[in-house]
Formats: sequence, structure tokens, C-alpha cells
Amino acid sequence: MKNNSLNYKKNNKGFSLFAVIVAIAFTGILGMLVVYIAMSNFYMKITDWKGKDSFYTAEQAIEEIRVGLQEVAGDAMSEAYVQVLEEYEGKSDSDTPQDEERQLMFCKLFYTRLNDKLQEILNSSNPVTDSILQDKYVDLKVGENETL
Repeated sequence: MKNNSLNYKKNNKGFSLFAVIVAIAFTGILGMLVVYIAMSNFYMKITDWKGKDSFYTAEQAIEEIRVGLQEVAGDAMSEAYVQVLEEYEGKSDSDTPQDEERQLMFCKLFYTRLNDKLQEILNSSNPVTDSILQDKYVDLKVGENETL
């Protein structure tokens, strides 16, 4: 009986090496999994950052264009108002009250001036004036390797 137990212990030599290799492999797999998850998180954060940057850049450009168009509308409105005031004392040939007539004249002049200014901007679209329009309405500068 004693002889059998000695033989049994002698046959157990490679198990420790096998257990260490399995433990190292398991630890390596867990480490690679952690690195993969960390890299995925890093790429998601970069993508999110780029998306937010693009959104806010586009929002800034749209806001600057809106302000530029408001300026054009304000100029057209002030020109129409000045012209109505210059003709304030004019005699009316129609049966409508003068205030109503002046209001209609203001609306007509405003829309005409606004249309003229916008058509001037749209018709001047060529490579030279495109940069002028961009400088007038958009302060945003984009590098050669960047896109909006």
C-alpha cells in the first residue's frame, strides 16, 4: 500500500506546471478584455467629442448667418422707414386714411428693399464674392485639413 501512494505522488509532477499555464492564460485573457473595453470607451469618447464639436461649429455658423441676415433686414427696414418719413406730408389721392396708406407704403418699400438686398447677395455668388460673403456673415475659419 505504501508503494502505491509513492507512485501516485510521482505521477503528479506536471500538474503544477499545467495549473500555472492555465492561470497565466486566464489572466492574459482578462487583461486583453480590459484593454479592449478601455480602447472601445476611448474611441466612443473621441467620436462623441467630434460629434459635439461639429454640432457646435455648425450652430455657430448658423447663428452668424442669422445675425447677418437680421442686419440686412434691419437696413432694409430703416431705408423704408426713412423714405416713408420723407414723404410723410405728401398728399393722398385715395380714399384710404393716411396712416393706413403710410403703413402699406412702408410694407411695400420694406419688402422691395429686402428683396433687392437679398437678390444682390445671391446674384453675386462667384469664387471671389463667396469669400466676401463668408467674411461678412461667418467669422468661422476652417483649416485645410478640417471639415465642418
